[in-house]
Amino acid sequence: MYFFQNIMDVCSFSVLFEEISCGQNNNISPSSKCLPLQSCDSNITAHLASNHIATTSITSEHDLIKARVGLFNDTASDLIICPNHRFLLGKGWRSSRLCMARDPLQHCSKRHKVSSATLSVSQSQQIWQKYGILIPVGAGNTNV
Repeated sequence: MYFFQNIMDVCSFSVLFEEISCGQNNNISPSSKCLPLQSCDSNITAHLASNHIATTSITSEHDLIKARVGLFNDTASDLIICPNHRFLLGKGWRSSRLCMARDPLQHCSKRHKVSSATLSVSQSQQIWQKYGILIPVGAGNTNV
């Protein structure tokens, strides 16, 4: 397994998903070194179950992370991920209890609570392809 030292210089997600800053994260191991995304293979069964995501649609930690950033059909064999992006896009991700939909999907006041049903991989991908809006896999159902 390859490890990288300078997190900010090598993490592919610093550009792909700027909403989260690069860095270490003590909730995941290794906590301070980047690694190839393809080597992210932690058990995600409990995370999938708690977020009502079908285990048939996501089979690995790296596939979950790719889906959460909109890389649905990408092999992403050359991507490098830092511990903070890995945790916050993977097992540490938590769904908002508020509606995440934006126009043109539905009129949503951001105060509207969502149901317990969650967005599947195919629903997230369809919204991304049709509207260019990324709603993460496992987010509260937007009724689209």
